[in-house]
Amino acid sequence: MLKSYKAPIEESEKTQVLILGSGHLGNLGQQFRPALLDSLIEVLRGYSPDVIGVESLPSQVIVGMEAAPEKYRQALEIFAKDRLELARRAQEALGVSRTEAEGRAKGLLEQAVRGGLSPEGRLDLALNLLAAYEVESAVLQWSYLPEVGQERLSTMDGGLAGQFDALLNSPVESFSIGVRLARVLGLQSIACIDDQQDTDIYFEIADRLEPELERIGYHTAIRESEIIRKHQESSRRAVEAGDLLPHYRFMNSPEYVHAIMDAEYVSYLRPKLPSRLERTRLAQLEVRNLNMASHIRRASARHPGQRMLVIVGASHKPLLDLYLSQMLDVKLVHLGELL
Repeated sequence: MLKSYKAPIEESEKTQVLILGSGHLGNLGQQFRPALLDSLIEVLRGYSPDVIGVESLPSQVIVGMEAAPEKYRQALEIFAKDRLELARRAQEALGVSRTEAEGRAKGLLEQAVRGGLSPEGRLDLALNLLAAYEVESAVLQWSYLPEVGQERLSTMDGGLAGQFDALLNSPVESFSIGVRLARVLGLQSIACIDDQQDTDIYFEIADRLEPELERIGYHTAIRESEIIRKHQESSRRAVEAGDLLPHYRFMNSPEYVHAIMDAEYVSYLRPKLPSRLERTRLAQLEVRNLNMASHIRRASARHPGQRMLVIVGASHKPLLDLYLSQMLDVKLVHLGELL
């Protein structure tokens, strides 16, 4: 049996991947302001990733889920409703289908990488990316537009212009960290690495599993655990100090990653419910993270020997680190090492 294998490549030559565990910044509400992230952005700027991945659904995953509506209708409603609505409006504004928009965006994106896009071309690129379900990349291109280009869209469809501005200023980490850093570095696109193709497993068992877990106080025990208390206290102190970097350092520390691995995954092996559905739930979570790891590796494939940053909810970091550490040409980098 193959237990481990030493790849014939120096560690310094491997593709570097940094999984940045994050809290959901939208939960900060009125307390959020972009300046809270200034120190973190500066640290990540020093890492200088060649590609940035965020926890959003890739277009090909959405297309696949749309092709199986009976299986994924609920998941699309929960995880892709806003994205699909924006895409529909952009498709109507351009008079194109999603497939046509994807083809046009690809050609325009190649021009953007070469530095040959006019403001009109960049606006066209932003709209076609939006129509092709690539919302984060569309917002990134919108951020590069001079005001005259943004005003042009306002005359075409003020609603879309307002949506672009709202997303650009959103606290959601895909935008407040991912798009912001990509713009600082001059990148032209954002990779989406989330996956919800496992949700059919969960929705099949949820009505039976959740009452069982509720009866034994499973979720309450996790919410009241020491690591969650420490997380909340760390966040509170960081917000009061006006700098979230210490909180991100905590969320990406070995202590936190190990504790979250136990709370979010290992804990499902303890209840030993008669139905064994808690083990089905664990398997489903592993499937999601395996799929996410696959999307990350796919996005990094075109950047051998370069650097990738992946911004995900902190609960994903333990398994993503575990899975990606098995890749022959991947070297994991951690936030603490950059500090």
